[in-house]
Amino acid sequence: MTSSIRKYLNPQYFSLLGCWLMLLSLCLSPAGMSIGTGLLLAGALWAAWEKRHAMSMQHGWIVGCFAAYFLWIVLTIFWTEDRSLYASDVRIKLPFLLLPLAFALIPAFSQKQKLGLWISFCLSQLLIALLSIAGYMQNMESSIEQVKKNGSLEIVGQTNHIYFGVSLALACLVGFHIYLNHKDYFPKIYRKFALVFVILAALCLHSLTSRTGLVAFYGGFFVYLMRYILKRGQWKWGLGILALLVLLPLLSYKLIPSFKYRVDVTLWDLAYSQEEGADLNFQSVGLRLKTWDCSLDLFQKNPLLGVGFGDMGKELFACYEEMKLNADRSKWLESAHNQYLEQLAGGGLPALLLLLLLFLIPFRQSWKKPDEMMLGFLALMAAGMLTESLLERQLGVNLFLLMYFLWLKKNDS
Repeated sequence: MTSSIRKYLNPQYFSLLGCWLMLLSLCLSPAGMSIGTGLLLAGALWAAWEKRHAMSMQHGWIVGCFAAYFLWIVLTIFWTEDRSLYASDVRIKLPFLLLPLAFALIPAFSQKQKLGLWISFCLSQLLIALLSIAGYMQNMESSIEQVKKNGSLEIVGQTNHIYFGVSLALACLVGFHIYLNHKDYFPKIYRKFALVFVILAALCLHSLTSRTGLVAFYGGFFVYLMRYILKRGQWKWGLGILALLVLLPLLSYKLIPSFKYRVDVTLWDLAYSQEEGADLNFQSVGLRLKTWDCSLDLFQKNPLLGVGFGDMGKELFACYEEMKLNADRSKWLESAHNQYLEQLAGGGLPALLLLLLLFLIPFRQSWKKPDEMMLGFLALMAAGMLTESLLERQLGVNLFLLMYFLWLKKNDS
């Protein structure tokens, strides 16, 4: 019994437990994410104490890039007036410094351990999605009316529907990757369960109609499949799946009422919000477009340093007042709802360039290897950032960093 306990009392299992808890807590418990982060950091410090070092110098450059990204956020204090919002932003972004260092120190996980993490993540996302769909089915009429009014469907656990959409889209991609690439670990019948999971999760994603999640889903799958086809020469199979990917939104529009009304209301929103004097109280797309205009204006006025991430909300509100935005003040958006514009307006060109560098280094490394999943993940997150500032909340930060370094660690082991 004692030897069995000692087997698990080591930095690797401590860190593994932290990653597992963070993945399961992503959409349900901020406290769980914090505890998991603490366990991961404890495992890293333990490994450092034992003088273990797992990550190569090549990946050490990436750790340095994350540190530079976080340092630039810290430096914005010198041109930020709202210190309380600045402090909150630094707290949310602190994992950009801590998690890369932690993953640089912990021993690499085995393939079996990684699969356990991926399967736990996928099943937890599907469970939340199915419970949310059950709630939608019980109140279908009122839920459809909510969509028609440009509202969102409720997600179990009070999770933000935008972030859950991105998380569920990533779970679809991970499940698809497991189905294609882990024949040695699972009998054929169990691999079919992975395919069933992907189909169910994709149907849930389209039914719950998170626009950002759907953009991320199609962006990630397109890049994944293109890389798979080009590297492995699976033209007939790959092009067939791509054709299904193109047909999927058309079939969803015909067969899933909530998806149909989301598309219809989005197109109406785009057209109506362009009219002069349009009432934007129920036009979420129209409000985003106005916010993007203001964010670009803030960047043009402060191209090198930005206005400071802590002052983004105040500066955007001043812009809305100047343009006489036709919407109740309670509807005004406090962030750019586009991560690239968030970087430009809040931290200037250096902030955007550092973010792009975090994508480009692993993208270049993964393109040389048959690593479709890392490329698909990067494309999925990059696409999702077009319509949401995904790195401005704890859930988005942890989702990005966990998946980033778990897949990066795969290449390092």
